[in-house]
Order: sequence, then C-alpha cells, then structure tokens
Amino acid sequence: MKEKFYDYLVKHHNEDSQILIIENPHPPQSMNKQITMTVFTGNPRVGRFGLL
Repeated sequence: MKEKFYDYLVKHHNEDSQILIIENPHPPQSMNKQITMTVFTGNPRVGRFGLL
C-alpha cells in the first residue's frame, strides 16, 4: 500500500509540484531517485528544524 501511495504521487504530480506529508513513514528506497524529500527534524542541530 505504501509503495502504491508514493507511486501515485510520482505519476500524478510533476516536478513543479510540492507535496507535504505529515507523520508518515519514509517512502520506499526504490522511490529515492524519483522524489526529493526534506525531513523536518525538530532539532536545530540536525537536518532541517522546521517548515519556516
């Protein structure tokens, strides 16, 4: 089910689209080349802290 969800997003949105997915498991590794993912960590010392 998870793979089909991300597959749907890839097929129905173009590279100009931006999709925000909240509290969801990371996509399957097989999708890594098809998407750009930013993880908001909530930690200012690791990754991106938050949306703003």
